[in-house]
Amino acid sequence: MRKARPEAKASAKAFRELRVFIPFILKYPFWVFMTIMSLVITALSNLIVPFFAGRIFDVLGSQIGDLRPYFIFAIAALLIMGIGGFSRIYFSQMLAFRVITDIRSHIFGHVIGLSRTFFDHNRSGEITSRLSGDVRDVGFIMSSTFSMAARQLLVFIGGLFMLFYTSPSLSWMVLLVLPLVIMPMAVFSRKLRAYARKAHDSFAEASSIGSEAIQNATIVQSYDKVGFIRNLYRGFNEEHFSSHKKRILTYASIAAYFIICVFGAVIFVFWTGANMVVAGEMSQGMLVQFIFYATMVGGAAQSFSDIWGDLTRAAGAAERLAELSKSEETLLLKNEPLAPQKDAPILELKNVGFTYPLRKEDRVLEDVSLSITQGQTFALVGPSGAGKSTIFQLLMRHYEADSGEIRLNGQDIRDISLSNLRQNFAYVSQDPAVFAMSIRDNISFAKPDATDEEIKAAAKSAYADEFISELKDGYDSQVGERGVLLSGGQKARMVLARAFLSDAPLLLLDEATASLDAQSEAYIQKAVEKLSKTRTVIAIAHRFATVKSADVIAVVEKGRITETGSHSQLIKKSKTYADLAKMQFLGGVDKM
Repeated sequence: MRKARPEAKASAKAFRELRVFIPFILKYPFWVFMTIMSLVITALSNLIVPFFAGRIFDVLGSQIGDLRPYFIFAIAALLIMGIGGFSRIYFSQMLAFRVITDIRSHIFGHVIGLSRTFFDHNRSGEITSRLSGDVRDVGFIMSSTFSMAARQLLVFIGGLFMLFYTSPSLSWMVLLVLPLVIMPMAVFSRKLRAYARKAHDSFAEASSIGSEAIQNATIVQSYDKVGFIRNLYRGFNEEHFSSHKKRILTYASIAAYFIICVFGAVIFVFWTGANMVVAGEMSQGMLVQFIFYATMVGGAAQSFSDIWGDLTRAAGAAERLAELSKSEETLLLKNEPLAPQKDAPILELKNVGFTYPLRKEDRVLEDVSLSITQGQTFALVGPSGAGKSTIFQLLMRHYEADSGEIRLNGQDIRDISLSNLRQNFAYVSQDPAVFAMSIRDNISFAKPDATDEEIKAAAKSAYADEFISELKDGYDSQVGERGVLLSGGQKARMVLARAFLSDAPLLLLDEATASLDAQSEAYIQKAVEKLSKTRTVIAIAHRFATVKSADVIAVVEKGRITETGSHSQLIKKSKTYADLAKMQFLGGVDKM
């Protein structure tokens, strides 16, 4: 038995992916029903008009009164056609755009909740390209192509029926041509889909590069790499154009072939029919009626090439969207609520080991054990790349530990729902996460229903209210993309205000003061001291001003905890800690 070619299997798979969106369509039965009824009414009214036209030609020699009923029926059919056309466009497009809005929201909602492993494997530009371009392609087929395909199919079937009703002998001539019209679709569809896929991939690459370059425009310009980025972007853009050029050439060739076949057949049938009229085997009206129906059937068949091209493009887009919607969470999720155990440490790590999925050859953490009690300020210090930030990622289950266990209030974090788990953490990174919104919206991100008084109180606690009040629009001031309109210290204080507002029991500080000036660092230190009175603080720090006041300090080296103790204890017993301290204070421990 002959096996299907890989290209055919891939094409069939792509079209099957369109079925993923059927449940979204069935959510709106009224619009589906009205769309179908509009399609049927429009197709039937189209099929009626040629019949009346034929009757008019047959009675041209009669009195004007004999023609009047046919004209009245023809005008009525045209009115129905217009109403049906309006309804078809309105209901089909309303349904389509309602559905693609739901699809976009569904896929985004699914993707944004996936673990960091997914984002390690997929570029943000690629994801946004799929959510914009691919959803647009699927939306186009649902709003226009699907409606057109259904209408043309009804016209095609109804037209064939009327052709045989009018003249069976001429109809067989038309049928002999149809295979020549339809068969090339299967041949060329794979090429069209391949070109569409290449065009999408190159567009996604260009989008990713463009997005990253725009976000880092200052760096690009500072390194004088504007020309390099321009050429890189232009290269992928040209690849995108080249793929579309091949697709357009293939599509245009199919269209030209169809036009020649279809209308060549119509001319041949007309010539044959004219001979039949001369021979008295057929009336003029029946010939006119047949030609009308033959033209309608031929036009419907020719339109299938356009529809097939759109379907192919949409099938490829649907396949890529389905890949996103089917992306699986790598974490084992449970929905158990947090059930604190009495007298248990607020946070405990037991023999934790971890390797990043994309760097399986590099062991990041090995046999890490820590115990942190409620209300403690706990610091992690060590060289860059030692694994400190990775510990934070594991605490919030952005990744899953390969071995060992992590407990929150005595409960394994794998048994707690992600929502319950993450509500226990307020996270402040070295590069503060700032959204292109107002200051008010950035602070209230932690608590969207917060009152203005709560937001302002949080800002005062983080020493942010002072600079916010000096801005023209105050808390309504826009901060720009990634907070570009604020200084580093201002962003850090604003993000700390968010941490105050969240009221989470655990505060994670990932080198929050590493890149700040002395004045900004002083503000942050004061704010952290306030937070530490009501929260458990775990800080990663290179600045020993942050570390010295910690209750417990853990030294992390090459993925292991080598020493723990207070500042004064570690100065004496940990060479790594003492060396780090010397580098910080430019002269050794005697100046501390």
